Amino acid sequence: MTPRRPRRRLKAFAMTGAVLTVVTGAVYGASTLWYLTWLGNCGSGSFMLHLSQGTARGEWYPKTLSSNLTGFNVYTHLGAQYGSFRRWPSFNSTRTMSGNSYMLSVPLWILLIAVAAPTACFAFAARPRQLGLCLFCGYDLAGLASDAVCPECGKKA
Repeated sequence: MTPRRPRRRLKAFAMTGAVLTVVTGAVYGASTLWYLTWLGNCGSGSFMLHLSQGTARGEWYPKTLSSNLTGFNVYTHLGAQYGSFRRWPSFNSTRTMSGNSYMLSVPLWILLIAVAAPTACFAFAARPRQLGLCLFCGYDLAGLASDAVCPECGKKA
C-alpha cells in the first residue's frame, strides 16, 4: 500500500474545491453588482431563479409564463429596488387565486463557507510531508536505515 495514491486524490479534491470556491465567490460578487434572473416553465407552473445582493432565491408559481418572458436576464442594481441583503435562509409560502406559490432564499455566504471549509481541509491533508518522517504516521525516522520499518506504526518507511 503506497501513500501517494490517497494524497493524489486529496490534491484532486482540493483543486476541485478551490475551483468551486472561486466560482461561488465570483457569483457572490456578481450578485452584489447585478440582478441575475432565469425564468422558465416546469410542469404546470413556472420557476424563477434570482441571484441578487448576495442571495440565491428560487420561486415557484402555479401559473406558467408566456414564452416571451422565459429565459435569462441581467439587470444592474438601482438602489435597493430588488430587496436587501439577507443574513439567514428563509422560506415563504403565499396563497394566490391560482394556488400556492413558494419562495426559498439562501444567502450565498453560506454556500461559500460550505464549499471553502472542506476545500481547506483537503488542502491541509494533501500538503507535502517533511523528509525524514514516516509517510503514514509522521514519526521522526532520524538515525534509522532507509529500508527500516517505522517503530511507531510498523509500516515500511
